[in-house]
Amino acid sequence: MRQRWVIRRTLEKVYLDRSAITEQLVAEIARPADDAGALDVFVSVFSTPQGEKVDVLLKQLTCSLLLLWGEADPWMNCRERSQKFRQYYPELQEYFLTAGHCPHDEVPEQVNSLFRDWVLSMN
Repeated sequence: MRQRWVIRRTLEKVYLDRSAITEQLVAEIARPADDAGALDVFVSVFSTPQGEKVDVLLKQLTCSLLLLWGEADPWMNCRERSQKFRQYYPELQEYFLTAGHCPHDEVPEQVNSLFRDWVLSMN
């Protein structure tokens, strides 16, 4: 993950709006790989036992939940996952955005507006 071309290639697979893939974004993603202990952290992500399943966690949730899905995310089948989330937590509020895996990067104005409105509705 230290090689910028690998990072860029991965981002091109998960971003709908490729203009959001800037040199700054690639550099920001690459920077932590140079930190001491970065390899250990990366390995631990794949070797640590899984935590609780989402259904178990959602059943325990007692607060409001906002989900912002990127409809073009190739790693998440958002419509299918949405149904599962609703099955265990029907009170959630969700939006499907024209974006890939990182809607906060691709459509930040929409994400910020939806998030702001959601937070303000909590009062």
